[in-house]
Amino acid sequence: MMLMNSAHGCGATIDFEFLNPIAGQVVEIDWNGSRISEIKSAQNEWVRRSFEVNLQRGSNQLSFRYADWNGRLDRFSTQDSRPMAVRFHAVERSRNQGTLSYLL
Repeated sequence: MMLMNSAHGCGATIDFEFLNPIAGQVVEIDWNGSRISEIKSAQNEWVRRSFEVNLQRGSNQLSFRYADWNGRLDRFSTQDSRPMAVRFHAVERSRNQGTLSYLL
């Protein structure tokens, strides 16, 4: 989950990229509690998406939910016991006044 604060409401674009290490992974994406996408991807596939969203004044929430993670149904890393689901490369939020990047 990522929280983004806005001084006033406006349109914005959310761009992100991640690598999926799990066969048959499903990632659900919610913006402020509403589902904006469900992504099904193949193992070791890079996923890149861009979404237009409305920033509301105050706090805004971007959530990712995963069907599987390391050690739940599949174990893609036997050396690492952390419950990893995907590997994010970048998340960016753009609006009229520039870009805020989260490089992960």
